[in-house]
Amino acid sequence: MPHNYGNEALNTPKQTDDAQLAKMMRTAIDAVITVNRSLELVAQVNIELLQSEGADIAPTATVVFREFLHSLSEQSLNELQYLARKTRLGGKPANIQVQCEQGHQHTQYEIYIQPLDGSQVATDECVLHIRQSASPIRISAPKDYEYISNAQLMYDMIEISSDAIVVFDGKQKVKLTNPAFQKLISKDIEELHCASDIEFFDMHEKSLDNQIWQTLFYEGHWSGEVYTLKKGRARIPFWLTVDSLNHGDNIATHYLFSLRDISELKDTQAALEHHAAHDQLTGLPNRGVFLNHLEKSSERAKRQKTSGALLFIDLDNFKMINDIQGHLVGDVVLLMVATRLKKIFRNGELISRVGGDEFTLIAEDVQSQSNAALIAQRILQELSVPFQIEDDEIEVQCSIGICLFPHENANTTQLIKQADTAMYAAKAGGKNNFQLFDSDFTKETTRLFLIEKHLRSAIRNKELSLNYQPQYDMQTGLVIGAEVLLRWNSKELGPISPAVFIPICETMGLIEEVGYWVLDNVCQQISVWKKFSSTPCIMSVNASRLQLEKPDFVKNVVACFDKHKIAGSQIEIEVTENAFTSSEKIMIKNLDALRKMGCKIAIDDFGTGYSSLSNLQTLPLDRLKIDRSFVEKIEYDQNAVTIASAVVSLGKSLGLEIIAEGVETKEQARELMKMGCIQAQGYYYGRPVEAAVFNSQHLKKQAAKHA
Repeated sequence: MPHNYGNEALNTPKQTDDAQLAKMMRTAIDAVITVNRSLELVAQVNIELLQSEGADIAPTATVVFREFLHSLSEQSLNELQYLARKTRLGGKPANIQVQCEQGHQHTQYEIYIQPLDGSQVATDECVLHIRQSASPIRISAPKDYEYISNAQLMYDMIEISSDAIVVFDGKQKVKLTNPAFQKLISKDIEELHCASDIEFFDMHEKSLDNQIWQTLFYEGHWSGEVYTLKKGRARIPFWLTVDSLNHGDNIATHYLFSLRDISELKDTQAALEHHAAHDQLTGLPNRGVFLNHLEKSSERAKRQKTSGALLFIDLDNFKMINDIQGHLVGDVVLLMVATRLKKIFRNGELISRVGGDEFTLIAEDVQSQSNAALIAQRILQELSVPFQIEDDEIEVQCSIGICLFPHENANTTQLIKQADTAMYAAKAGGKNNFQLFDSDFTKETTRLFLIEKHLRSAIRNKELSLNYQPQYDMQTGLVIGAEVLLRWNSKELGPISPAVFIPICETMGLIEEVGYWVLDNVCQQISVWKKFSSTPCIMSVNASRLQLEKPDFVKNVVACFDKHKIAGSQIEIEVTENAFTSSEKIMIKNLDALRKMGCKIAIDDFGTGYSSLSNLQTLPLDRLKIDRSFVEKIEYDQNAVTIASAVVSLGKSLGLEIIAEGVETKEQARELMKMGCIQAQGYYYGRPVEAAVFNSQHLKKQAAKHA
């Protein structure tokens, strides 16, 4: 008897046209079924045509289709799955004849497999048109699909592969691609076969493209990790395998590129590595990372002859918070403490959680005990603000122990013990304070506090001034520029070294104001000199990393240039080597914008930091400055000669100018010229002097030579 099947996936619309179409479809002799990648029913029309005769129960459409598939032989079902997948991925129709065995009944069907909506793009669904065959079909024994030739089988395997595959001929033109590759680069078959070259690599991988073809030419095979761009998405990692096909004469006729998406694998690896290296509650680096970083920082400080600081931070009375408020609130407090610490330290310091309520901070390039004390003060000040947790205000205080490194050849374990000892001394001193391991810093700390107090009024009281140290071309003997050096002569404290007050400016947030004051006064001085001399002279101005990280830095520089009507080509921006260790995008963007305005960019103290060669290749640089620590030894230290020569060779290979600083003797100048360095500054050519003296001693003399 006829059954009234519910249409599980096809809801008949109320509109007349759609209703009429549905009636017409039900008069067809085909069962029309939409299936997904698992050959499961998605939508259907006339499913009852597949049910065996004599059934009294009206099963659902899903059950009817499932029973139909179960009634097929294993060979027929495998062929149907294979052809359906091929149609879904390749967009090409296919057909198959099958025999259905339902009880004692044997029925033959023809199945026509069509892509959904006639699409030629890989989809998750396709359409089966199933029609009962009037004539019997011959069912052969399974023979591994003998009806498919080896060549066709290989082609079909490429078509259905989830790896992106492209084949080039010997002239590097596209001969074959599969749907996965077409989807990767968002181009259809016609576009690909018309292209002489396919740019599927990320822009950062362009050089790798040449390397791959060169390796193929000599070795015939290449494999490795590459990055490509999917439209509208970030860089995607792939494992690329490339092989060449030769036909007996050692000349490659074709090249097979196979790309497998490994982004999930990379994400999993990154997640596992992050999990292993970070505290699960706060997200801060854990004790293992802290120990490793401390060891490397200590070794780097010894090598570069600089100082670093290790701070042990222990929360006071945290046990009481846990006991009274509960461990859940205690965890929230720890998380909020970590958040505040991360907010105030963003200049490369490492903050870690090493225990229950214990945190550590490693700061490099700390010039003195007073600077380390200043860091501790910032922590105490930040944590002095109560934490608001729901309706409660919770006050958190901490005790901080500090030790500087390297310290009397102390190893990592000894440094930790020193900081820990100092921390307990801070607790013994009343808590909510800090203590250095070396208590002789008291006088220096007092002076630091006075410097900080008077620094805010230094500009207002006109206590800052500029000196100019000439830079010479050693071959011609002509002055080519000057480095601008900031000086502070406090009315209360006397002369203060820039090495002392500039780090304090950065810590207090005054570096932008001071930096703009320097640039404004330099530009004003250049405009004055232009009225009396046409001799070209570039002024080299030091810029702090904190200035360069500000989005409005370039805007302020342009305003200063416009104000004094000077060109960017008259200014060089100097940045220390260590400022480039993180290569922040905004800093690189600002330097690149300044360079496009005509400004030169110089890297100062080169050879003392740890910038990589890859950074030097990508940074917008014009000049390297050889640090004075190498220059002063080149007369007697072969190691210094070797390093200075290497810097000169490196700079020249990158197309950069080289200038040596700290040249104090004729012999040093002669050695530098032998190496190929022709620019220099130092006491041998002139000490830093005020603008008027620089003008009379250098600019006017040079103008007289040209007259």
